Amino acid sequence: MRLASIFTPLLLGFSATSVLAGPVENVNDLQERTLVLDTRGLNLKVKEEPKKDATCPYRQRVGNFGPYDRHKYTKNQIKAAFLGGAKLAADGKQVGANRYPHDFNNGEKLPFKCGRNKMEFPISTDNKVYNGGPADNIPDRVVFEYQKKKKDFIVKYCGVMRHGPGRDFLKCD
Repeated sequence: MRLASIFTPLLLGFSATSVLAGPVENVNDLQERTLVLDTRGLNLKVKEEPKKDATCPYRQRVGNFGPYDRHKYTKNQIKAAFLGGAKLAADGKQVGANRYPHDFNNGEKLPFKCGRNKMEFPISTDNKVYNGGPADNIPDRVVFEYQKKKKDFIVKYCGVMRHGPGRDFLKCD
């Protein structure tokens, strides 16, 4: 039965690379990811939008990344990135080499007031919504919660974060 559960997405027409775009710890995790990839034709419903600006802290150079200056995003910039990522997720699409938007498991335990199912999507300082290409020099991400209910893909804005020391993230205020 577990083997059939793993291969169900393949039978539905999904590629193994799109389903396994990140680490999969168990069959339930794989099935939850399949929900995101099975959302073509869903109505996007926004439960909560950004309500205020966010400022990401200065981060010194680490390896090939940075330094990154302190940067303030307006709520409209955040909203554009949030909705850009949410629309892609609702359509079952991902862009760029790192396949954004993708699941964010919050291993850093950042204090986002959101449920378990979260995605991250790059937010750029140049006021453009990320549409693919390298994201290595885009240190910031918008985070949103998602859930699928019948024909609706419901999203809630959680916050903005920045790559911090190593590859960990820091929450932007």
